[in-house]
Amino acid sequence: MDGMSYQWWDLEDLSAELGGNGSRTTFTLNFAQRSLIAEFSVGADEDMLVSNDHYVASGFTSCSWVDASGTTHNENYISPSFSWPTALSRNGVTSLSGEIDTENVSARVTLNVFFWPSVN
Repeated sequence: MDGMSYQWWDLEDLSAELGGNGSRTTFTLNFAQRSLIAEFSVGADEDMLVSNDHYVASGFTSCSWVDASGTTHNENYISPSFSWPTALSRNGVTSLSGEIDTENVSARVTLNVFFWPSVN
């Protein structure tokens, strides 16, 4: 392993109504063609309103990477069913984007990125 990076977000959303009025946090990380393994985890969460829906969902929305022949690939993972990947491994990553959605919850979400010489 060449190194590790991590980021965490302490998020709080208090939506007064039902029906998907939560909050969205987005990010994009740019790299100089790094091979990496990235993963999301929810470290803690606490419901804020007893009567409403509660959720915290995180995942990667897109990834750009360059293969061994120099071709750039752009993958998009956006899905209306919140089924984005929460972990991925790629060689030659140049950009990685994701989002965290919360509704009526206080949560800490952690993103770990492990840099390797090569990943499968």
